[in-house]
Amino acid sequence: MEENKEKQSGSDYDGIEYREETRHKLPISFILIALVLLGFGIYYTPTYLPIVSGWTQEGEYNEEKALLEKKAASMVVDSVKYDQYFGDAAAIEAGKALYSTQPCAACHGPAGEGAIGPNLTDAEWVYGGDAKAIYKSIENGRPKGMPAYKGQIQTDDVLKLTAFVHSLSAK
Repeated sequence: MEENKEKQSGSDYDGIEYREETRHKLPISFILIALVLLGFGIYYTPTYLPIVSGWTQEGEYNEEKALLEKKAASMVVDSVKYDQYFGDAAAIEAGKALYSTQPCAACHGPAGEGAIGPNLTDAEWVYGGDAKAIYKSIENGRPKGMPAYKGQIQTDDVLKLTAFVHSLSAK
């Protein structure tokens, strides 16, 4: 009977004996790790679960691909040689004829001295006096009144007009 009393005093319930190492509480580090993992799970589920957030790896890939294609398109080298008619007297004369028949002379003056539009005979140009800047001004237009002539004048004629306008400048 004494044996039985000793067993009961060391037992927790119904005479079942537990080992001493099972009576310890969980370490704080284990509890902290479990809480961090639980918090990450709560964050991750609505953020990246496609059913909840709509995010997909394929969608992210397509966004990055579109961004890179846009960047690559902006890096395309121009195939137009903007100054190909510089110094060519016949092309400059053809450009002069275009200048007088198009609305150019009405705004910039018959000799390029400036009227409504800016003066083309001086060395100070708003958007630059190099071949590419002149070509882009004619083709795409500029704010505050310069219309775009892309599609109205052939590329070759725009290049001749560029050569004539460049010949007007006081370099």
